[in-house]
Amino acid sequence: MRNYLFLLVFASFFLGSCTAYHDTTSRFNAYFLAKEKMKEVETALFSEQKDDFNNVLGVLPLMDSSSTQSQTKNLEYCISKASIPIRFHEESKWIDDCYLLIAKSRMYLGDNVNAVNTYKYLNGSSDDPNIRHQALIGLMRAFSATEQYAGVEQVMKEIASDPEPFSLENIPDFYLVAADYYRNTGNLPRAAQYLEKAVPLVKPKFKQARYYFMLGQIYQEAEDTGKAFENYQKVLASRPSYDLEFNTLLNSAQVFDPTNSTEVKNTEKFFKKLLVDEKNTEFKDRIFYEMGNFEVRRGALTKAMDNFNQSLEFAQIANHADQKAYTYVRMGEVYFEQKDFENAANYYDSASFVITPQMKNHKQVLGRVGV
Repeated sequence: MRNYLFLLVFASFFLGSCTAYHDTTSRFNAYFLAKEKMKEVETALFSEQKDDFNNVLGVLPLMDSSSTQSQTKNLEYCISKASIPIRFHEESKWIDDCYLLIAKSRMYLGDNVNAVNTYKYLNGSSDDPNIRHQALIGLMRAFSATEQYAGVEQVMKEIASDPEPFSLENIPDFYLVAADYYRNTGNLPRAAQYLEKAVPLVKPKFKQARYYFMLGQIYQEAEDTGKAFENYQKVLASRPSYDLEFNTLLNSAQVFDPTNSTEVKNTEKFFKKLLVDEKNTEFKDRIFYEMGNFEVRRGALTKAMDNFNQSLEFAQIANHADQKAYTYVRMGEVYFEQKDFENAANYYDSASFVITPQMKNHKQVLGRVGV
């Protein structure tokens, strides 16, 4: 009897030790290394985004092989490390977490088929609601990245009907992915609603700065100048990068009352100050473009066209094809609004040679060629 009890105690201790070993090895070796590397990757991708400041910025980094090329080796490292517990420590409670890292790595590498399949597997098999919710958020992002918007809507319905509440860790991720989806589908008011919820929960500040800028852009486009200015001020208080600070100041200059002579004079002085600052030499095409928009707002169309032409000259010097396209489009819009369709058609035609599908109003511009 004593021997039997001893064997039971020993077996229990041995099995418990094995489980503890698998958990410890999985978490603090392979999984920990993969997770830390993923943090580095996501920070780098966020910082390396190539932004079009004439358009509402993207909420999240693009996910394809060309956008993530600089991080390919690191993502492959994540997959390699996260695969170890799955292969050698099947008893570990960190297996599902490892699958999540693998799915996210695949998604960033542009392998959406395997990413989606892994997320679906976790959503259907995991007993941990936190894992399931992360998988659903991952599915939303994977579907949105490949423009499978019906899939995004279906996942959002599933999330809405889930009785388990989201954890504090998952809530901001959901808000940001939802905001990204609505931004990509052109529903900017809905994107703003989710961004407003996400920003207070986002860390660090340099990420907050980007989202405040986006909110400023959205409200400016909606002609809610009060909210636009408020969010631009929050950007400047968040220690933004120079590019973000520069573009925030440019956009802030457009949030003015064209009937207020003091505001008009202050804005004119601001633009002149930007032009003489050596740090802004490569941005003169953007400055003259915004100076043109400034003159349009106050009805000085001849001055506006002079500034737009200056923008084209500096864009040519700097080889900024995107800015050249936006300037041609804006000139076409001004003439179109004045019912000068001949000049409008000429500028839209010029824009059609340099505009890209990612640029704002791409289809509308092509539709106006030859108006």
